[in-house]
Amino acid sequence: IALDPQLENILLSAVQAKGGAGGGLEPGLAEALLQQAAQVADQREQQGQVSVLMVPPPLRPLLSRFLKRSVPQLKVVSHSEIPDTKNIRVVAVIGGRSQ
Repeated sequence: IALDPQLENILLSAVQAKGGAGGGLEPGLAEALLQQAAQVADQREQQGQVSVLMVPPPLRPLLSRFLKRSVPQLKVVSHSEIPDTKNIRVVAVIGGRSQ
């Protein structure tokens, strides 16, 4: 699972504005992110698939903490944690207009 590029940029800006402390998400954006993450993770779980959200390294700690309580089945990993030898298949995008 990946983040919509626009959402990714908003989150990166929020993290950088807070000096990496996080917590600077607009409440509406945070709620939408939670809802979409839960929806995608539930769909994947019903299909018997593991849910993994790939994010840029600066976002991993923030999103991991943020999503852990509400969507515990969703694992958050940074791009740098995935070996170059692994093939990645994006099956869903969180934050896109189509959701």
